[in-house]
Amino acid sequence: MAYTVSFPTSGSQTPIDDVATWLTENGEPFTQEGPEALTLRAVPVTIVFREDSILRAHVEVPASVKLDRMVEVLYDLALLIGADVCLADTGKVTRGELWMRLADVQDCKRVAEALQRADAMGRLANISRAMWGVLVASMPGRDVRWDTQRECVVELLEVGVEGGISIAEAAWHAEEPVVGDVIARPVTAGHPHLILWRWLQEAHPSVANA
Repeated sequence: MAYTVSFPTSGSQTPIDDVATWLTENGEPFTQEGPEALTLRAVPVTIVFREDSILRAHVEVPASVKLDRMVEVLYDLALLIGADVCLADTGKVTRGELWMRLADVQDCKRVAEALQRADAMGRLANISRAMWGVLVASMPGRDVRWDTQRECVVELLEVGVEGGISIAEAAWHAEEPVVGDVIARPVTAGHPHLILWRWLQEAHPSVANA
């Protein structure tokens, strides 16, 4: 899954040649993909230039990438062009907020890979039960669990009731929801995958550390 980071600015868009020159001067290896994109080789980031559009960067978050280096490149680019750093569903984010968001995405992948290893070892059932206990403790009063299909933490919410989820929002997560349905909505607030990965590393190191 790729995340899109945008760089809105009140001025005109910085030309692709200027950014390419800046990358070269800073020793950041890249490949130019036609007239509209620069793909960095050291970190999985592609900077996209579109005429009359905000500059954007498409960011991949594999389990092994060094996030601090990636975030540093993105904020250095923002400084170069005089722009804010924004996420589509959040708006402007600080360096720390972006790192936390990407770290949660990365640890979600790490947890998923660890659970696949646990399944191969015949240990999945016991680990899943203990992991559910950690989730419940971290988000008391909420019906949260690991979704094996989506491979992420979800919260179960009833559609159209107080304290649940509206039909309009539920439509983003299920087809044709109606009042009374129970919808599994991915959880991002609170960075639950960071918590799970921290627990897995300590409680089950042979599964967490491949």
